[in-house]
Amino acid sequence: MKLQNSDLLVAVYECRWWALDRRDARSVQLIMERAQRPLQLTAGKFCVLSFRLFAIIGKTSLGYLSMLLAVKER
Repeated sequence: MKLQNSDLLVAVYECRWWALDRRDARSVQLIMERAQRPLQLTAGKFCVLSFRLFAIIGKTSLGYLSMLLAVKER
């Protein structure tokens, strides 16, 4: 099950936020404010990465690292 931003917002709102101490209530407020905007991962300021593209880049980077380590050991 994938938790969406709106689901997170509803879950946080339905907790007993009014009974929390000041520091925890502030944290809950920040979570609620952040959950209203979608998460975007950027590469510099010129490209917005999807999770799929991020995973492909990570997999490729680890493949190159593995190859470099194998060459170094020879």
